[in-house]
Formats: sequence, C-alpha cells, structure tokens
Amino acid sequence: MGLTPADIDTVVLSHAHWDTATNADLFPNAEIVVHERELAYAERPAAHDWATPPYMGRALKKLRLKPIAGEYDIAPGVRVVELPGHTPGSIGLLVGRELLAGDAVACARDAARGRAALWFSDGAQADASLAKALSSADIVYAGHDRPFRAGPPVAYVGDYTLRIRLFFDPVGMDQEICIKTEQARSFATWPE
Repeated sequence: MGLTPADIDTVVLSHAHWDTATNADLFPNAEIVVHERELAYAERPAAHDWATPPYMGRALKKLRLKPIAGEYDIAPGVRVVELPGHTPGSIGLLVGRELLAGDAVACARDAARGRAALWFSDGAQADASLAKALSSADIVYAGHDRPFRAGPPVAYVGDYTLRIRLFFDPVGMDQEICIKTEQARSFATWPE
C-alpha cells in the first residue's frame, strides 16, 4: 500500500505482553490505544505472568498513549471491545464482523472447546471474553493461530503453508522445511 510506519496514526495494543506490545515505538506518529486497566497492570504484573516484562509499564509511558476505559469506536465499523481475562485490560478490534482478538482468543482450539487455556488474570473472565468474542464475530484472527470462522463448527478460513528457511553451511545452500495443510479443517469439538 506504500505506507511507512510514520504514516500510521493509530495502533491498538491488545495487551501489554512482550509479543504484542514490543515495537509499538516504531510508529512515531501514532496514538497508541490501550485499556487503562492494562496500563495499571503493566506497572505491577502478576508474579506468575512471565510475558509482561517488568519494564513494560515504563516503556508504554514513553509513547503517545490514548488510554480508554471501555469500548471505543475508532472509525465507523471499527470498534475496540473489552475482552478481559487473559490480562485485566485485554482488548480486541472488531472490524465489521471480523475480530482481531489478541490473546483473548489464543487459538481455534480454545474456541472449539469453549474455554480459554492461557490466562494471567481471571479464568472465568477469560472464558466469558472468549464467548463474547465468538458471538460478536464471524471470523476471528486469534493471537496465536491462523484466522478461523467462529462457527459452530469452528473452521479455519483456508489452507495454510508455513515455510521455514534454515541456514546450516555458510558455503552451502539454505534448506527449507514446508508444512502445508491440504484443506481447511473444521471442528465441532477439539480432540483432546
């Protein structure tokens, strides 16, 4: 699209874990939307939360923050929704009937099982947010999986290919591993 990080005016942080919040500073002109509960949590994360670095609260304060306290419309048809449980201030971005869920919906397995497997704040709240996410969206972009239809049944949107290039020998050829699904899978339930 010809955009650079400087062209981006809004970044939404689903939560303050290192794998989602790191590099928010690469968007120098962006307002960083984050839930106020998440900002407070980043200052004092739970002791068992290995994914929120102790410096995250300080790092976030250096950005041009737009703390929100509830659900928030960014533009027509684009809404920040509260999805607490994974962390206290987890949020998602609903674009029409498609949801960028962050880790409130980590993967299709959680959706098919109807329970959130990974949470650092409140398990019951995480399960309620999972249910809310699945009922508000037709397609979910999960935090750690490929897009899927919310179902029932839960079904991946399409086939998937993952290529990993490996470097073994400085004078030799790179090696490649290719993992490919032949068809999109769907699940009424997820096998244990």
